[in-house]
Amino acid sequence: VCLLQGPYGAGKKMVAHGICKELGIPLLTVDLAALLTREADIEAVSSSVFREALLQDSAVYLEHFERLLSEDVKNPGYRDIVVKAFEDFRGLVFIASEAPFELGVNVQKRLVKLEIPVPDYGLRKQIWAKYLNGIVSDEEVSALATKFKFTGGQIKDAIASAEKLALLHERETLTLDELYEGCRTQSNQKLVMLATRIKPKYTWNDIVLPKDKLEQLKEVKNYITYKGVVYHDWGFDTKLSLGKGLNVLFSGPSGTGKTMAAEVIASELHLDLYKIDLSMVVSKYIGETEKNLSHIFKEAEQSNAILFFDEADALFGKRSEVRDSHDRYANIEISYLLQKMEENEGIVILATNLSQNIDDAFKRRMHFTIEFPFPEEEYRYKIWKSLFPKEAPRADDIDFEFLAKKLVIAGGNIKNIVVTAAFLAAEDSRVITMEHIIKATKREFQKIGKVCSPSEFGKYYELIGRD
Repeated sequence: VCLLQGPYGAGKKMVAHGICKELGIPLLTVDLAALLTREADIEAVSSSVFREALLQDSAVYLEHFERLLSEDVKNPGYRDIVVKAFEDFRGLVFIASEAPFELGVNVQKRLVKLEIPVPDYGLRKQIWAKYLNGIVSDEEVSALATKFKFTGGQIKDAIASAEKLALLHERETLTLDELYEGCRTQSNQKLVMLATRIKPKYTWNDIVLPKDKLEQLKEVKNYITYKGVVYHDWGFDTKLSLGKGLNVLFSGPSGTGKTMAAEVIASELHLDLYKIDLSMVVSKYIGETEKNLSHIFKEAEQSNAILFFDEADALFGKRSEVRDSHDRYANIEISYLLQKMEENEGIVILATNLSQNIDDAFKRRMHFTIEFPFPEEEYRYKIWKSLFPKEAPRADDIDFEFLAKKLVIAGGNIKNIVVTAAFLAAEDSRVITMEHIIKATKREFQKIGKVCSPSEFGKYYELIGRD
């Protein structure tokens, strides 16, 4: 009995066919998942299959064996029926499963285990190159192999999905966008149970930051793009046992562009972005937080996605002196999280308004730490100008220089003001004027508990009191 364990598309059946070819015997395949779906008579089918294999002198390949162990199987005794059938069979039996499991003592004695993992970057690159056959550049092939930890079967399916998209657009040649969309269809989507998927809509043109900060963000993007080249092609993989993922810390006041920056990176890399819902992760019950974290990192690896922990200090806070059991378990959770981050080979972005509250051990494990500054007048001016879509009707009386100079607020507040002003204008004159912006600013200041002073609003202060 040969147990072939590995993810979908890793080549389990190919291995079985190769062994049978060397032995000069045929291979009889049984899809257990299909049998369970059709609610077939498992005992009768098992008896028939192994009798036929005996007559043909063939090996038997039991596909999707893990389905017999699933909790939703109608009859838990199905596994024992199938196991008894191949225990009595004296020929070669292949058990194919995506998940590991243990069999009985009698089977273990004659069991050979072969684990077939996801191919490494070098092999993935070869598979992509073979199937794409020059459609995209070598650099893009390298990027695809780096970003998506796919099996050969998943790569083939991703390209097939992309080809269907190209047909819908009446094109014979694939585009990069279609390839990346095809890749996303193959990625695991189970993260939505503990996270919110954010569809990136921002680009480099939307984010306003000092030049040095933009360069740092582009370095983050390039780290992912060229990870395969550095670790595999240049041999740095042999120098590191852990810490091959990418951990990034964004810190700075609220509204300075941390979430937008995460979206820009995800958009540039064509990767999904998942914002972790800390209320779903942190549990008052002992051991539940660790279980949730383990689930998140496991699913993230299969999702080929970026994990975004907003307000991360709530989860990644400093360990405290142990005074009671609560402190001890909180410290255990932080230590466990440190371990998972070090083992993770994906992308994790932490965002915090209070970087001083982040545990120093987390900071040491960051590949990049980027401080988002409160915007100076020059950048506030750019933010005001950038937030008006070209389709929005805008009056000539909007004094952007005044707004940037006098209203010392973050980009998030500016965005709120512009959107509120647009709604006021839609109801009123259908054109966004300075008066709408001043009224919207008043509402934003009320929301954040800031007083509207004459010195701040100058000649526009009289507009504050108008209905």
